[in-house]
Amino acid sequence: MRIHGSLISGLLLAAWLLPGQLFGQEAAPISRPSAVGSRFWVVSTRDGREVEGGLAPAEFRVWRGSSRGIGGECRLEDLVGSLAPQTPLAVMVHGSFVEWKSVARDAFPTFCWLQGSSPSTPLNVILFSWPSDDTPQMNLAADVNLLGRRAGLQGMYLADLLSRISPEHPVCLIGHSHGGRVVAASLHVLGGGQVEGWRFGGGQFQGHRIRAVLAAAAFDHHWLNPGELYDRVPGRVEKLINLVNQEDLPLVIYPLRSPALSQAVALTGFRPADRRAIGPNAGRLLDIDVTDLIQTRHTWANYYRQPEIAALIRPHVFFDGTDDPEAVQKSLQKLSAGPIRESSAETEIPPGRSK
Repeated sequence: MRIHGSLISGLLLAAWLLPGQLFGQEAAPISRPSAVGSRFWVVSTRDGREVEGGLAPAEFRVWRGSSRGIGGECRLEDLVGSLAPQTPLAVMVHGSFVEWKSVARDAFPTFCWLQGSSPSTPLNVILFSWPSDDTPQMNLAADVNLLGRRAGLQGMYLADLLSRISPEHPVCLIGHSHGGRVVAASLHVLGGGQVEGWRFGGGQFQGHRIRAVLAAAAFDHHWLNPGELYDRVPGRVEKLINLVNQEDLPLVIYPLRSPALSQAVALTGFRPADRRAIGPNAGRLLDIDVTDLIQTRHTWANYYRQPEIAALIRPHVFFDGTDDPEAVQKSLQKLSAGPIRESSAETEIPPGRSK
């Protein structure tokens, strides 16, 4: 079946850019975290230059977090030096078409959402912001593809940031939509891989414990397989939780952007064929279905407004027992609202969907 380009652009426009409130999701009250020693920052690469070949030296700008989202600007050295000692670090990466004002709006609620799942436990949080809204405006499908490639290259900058963090801080990377591609790319290059022909040579990150959470991740389900784009991820990450949403509207039409694309990993999970290809390290990849909570929505706000999801990933973010997959199952059993199904590793295609 041939699909006209204008229809694809229209579908993408509606799916990627409609604000979360149009899907009927109201904001939940945000309470101030109570843990002593918890801190958060916003780190931006938005001022960096794109050069021929894709990369220029990283230009990080750093702001202290505040209840208004963004506080005073500081140096990266100040951030590194003021991390709460012996405390986990969560790094959240947003997706495409996110303006700076949205970063400021989402920063404090994201911090509260993570901290609220364990109010008395200290946590360091960084909101990593990249130039995801600066596009040539040729057409939406082309811009989405451009931003996907840019997200991969931004993984190099995230790797650079992580290389400056002391191994005393275990790290959990959280990527939403194309932010999941930033996370995957950073793990890939930290594991010795390359992105667009570039390898990471800016420091060592070998002694760190590192985990990841993908929410509405916008990359192909097989890209962690051997020989694929980010095949070093399973060997570098200690554990990866992939939040599956079988009704995510933008991801349902994700393959329409290019005939070469497969379904997104957030829509299907890691399929049995993917797990067989990955081998023993596939045990580090855990699919959890949050369709009942998120439904057709896609934007990040629809995730941080769900305390149930924060409770689900809490042991993972705070490094509290998720070496054992049973700990995740126990956290599922404690959820008080809305059933969350674990995505079955035995189901090749989600029920009701075709190949």
